[in-house]
Amino acid sequence: MSSGLDALRCYGDDSSDEEEDIDDAKVIKADTCKGNGATSNNIKSSSPLPSVPLEVLGMFKDKEEDATTHSNPTLHDGRVRSFQHVRGNWATFAFIQVEPTEVLQHIMDELITMLLPSVGDLKPVDDLHISISRTVTLQFHWIEPFAQSLKDALIVPAFSYEFEDVEFYSNDEKTRSFIGLRVSRHASDQFKCAVQCVDKCLQDFSLPIYYKNPSFHVSFAWCLGDYQQLLDSTSLQQIKDYFKKFIQDTPLVARASEVQCKIGNKMFSFGLR
Repeated sequence: MSSGLDALRCYGDDSSDEEEDIDDAKVIKADTCKGNGATSNNIKSSSPLPSVPLEVLGMFKDKEEDATTHSNPTLHDGRVRSFQHVRGNWATFAFIQVEPTEVLQHIMDELITMLLPSVGDLKPVDDLHISISRTVTLQFHWIEPFAQSLKDALIVPAFSYEFEDVEFYSNDEKTRSFIGLRVSRHASDQFKCAVQCVDKCLQDFSLPIYYKNPSFHVSFAWCLGDYQQLLDSTSLQQIKDYFKKFIQDTPLVARASEVQCKIGNKMFSFGLR
């Protein structure tokens, strides 16, 4: 009876999130059984080990299905991940939240309405923000040190900024396009100061810094595909002209008072000084 219990104990620990632990558990099982005084020959000649409980198999099945879910475009409005989902890696990026005021929401809704005839499947962005870092990955044990490093590095005072133009962007893979409002060139210098602080922190953790010549903007709608193949130059110019006329009468002013950093499902906020 004791040998059967010892063999059952040899199966892996369910506290780990890594699928590779299945193989590790097999090694541990063999070593542990030998440590109880049995030889490899004895193990082969003895009765078969008990089968793995269904509950244990179910745990690893759930993890495999979860990894597939993360990478399945049909479950994310057709969006494709820019990098492969890896367990233990936490997607991380820093940004400045944009408050959707009544005026800002109005102009965004108007621009979306103008685009719908050309881009029928245009979806609004729920979380309005201006990125000040790339999306990088952190290991779990780096989360707290990274957050503390970012807090210490951010010595930028709070500032106001304006949106001066409407721009169109696409991701590197050309699988998604975005419509956004670009920050004024004057305010870009203040955003660059925030980026420099974040970049310093990223470099300390050997992570890639932000783009060399960033276009600071808030994306408020997106669609699948490359916008250059969806919109002709006339439509683009009409949208730009409409926006320019709108801000002449109603400037779109916002304020940056804190930097936020999302690490996986954790959110950190750092007030600007």
